[in-house]
Amino acid sequence: MGTPCTIAIRVGTRYVNIRVNFDGYPLAMLPALANVTDADLLAAQEIRSISPKGVIETYPDAQRATVTFEPDRSESDYVYARNGSGVFVLV
Repeated sequence: MGTPCTIAIRVGTRYVNIRVNFDGYPLAMLPALANVTDADLLAAQEIRSISPKGVIETYPDAQRATVTFEPDRSESDYVYARNGSGVFVLV
C-alpha cells in the first residue's frame, strides 16, 4: 500500500490541497517537489506519484483538489507547502 501525502499550494488567501497517493514520505517527496512547478501540480488535481525527476503520474478520473484556508491535514500524515523562500517543506 502507498504512503499518501497532501501538497498544499497557496493561491491568494487559500490553499489548494492536492492528494498524492504513493511515495508521500519526505525522503521521496522533497526531492521530487524540487523538480515540479505549482502550475503542473494544480493541473494534475490528484496525483498517483511524482518521480524523483519531477514526472507527475495522474489518474484519468482524478478527484478535484480541495480548497481550504489552511493546509488540509485530514487526509494524510505528510503535508507539504512552500516556505517563505519558495521551497517545499514538510508542514
